[in-house]
Amino acid sequence: MSRKEKISNIIHNTIMILVGLLLIYVLYSYAKAEDKRTVFFFGYKPAIIVSGSMEPVIKTDSLIIVKQSRFEDIHIGDVEMFKYQDKIITHQVIEKKHDTLHTKGVNNHSADPFLVNRDMSLGKVVFVWNGVAPVIQYFMHPVNLILLIILIILIFVFYELLKKVIRTRKNAPE
Repeated sequence: MSRKEKISNIIHNTIMILVGLLLIYVLYSYAKAEDKRTVFFFGYKPAIIVSGSMEPVIKTDSLIIVKQSRFEDIHIGDVEMFKYQDKIITHQVIEKKHDTLHTKGVNNHSADPFLVNRDMSLGKVVFVWNGVAPVIQYFMHPVNLILLIILIILIFVFYELLKKVIRTRKNAPE
């Protein structure tokens, strides 16, 4: 095995170990959480928008990424995710006073009838991917997820076999 192949294998194995450790961390964090809807990984949380209260800014069935934020870093105009009673809500900040926020869904006629305090705040939206949720939800079904995993494994195996065939052809006498 050449030096280049050894280095390539070391890098490949290191990446695989890191991905495995990341997966263990994600599963552990999720399993440990009391409220699965409020789990953040490395300070970020994906979520799917299920109502039209933020349209047209954030459409129903959009994937959003929420970043855990200090309350001091939230400003008027930010889109904030917060927990109110037993609901997770994502609305725009229209007013901020000391330790409270007043929020409103962009598509709603009136502001929310409550104030969001520091303890209710989960974070602010930093990324929106409109309309992708149906694809994600499709793969959340166990059978479809298993098929996706099998497909990824097959692609990986095919790629490794292709590399081996190319390497063999390069080393074959002419």
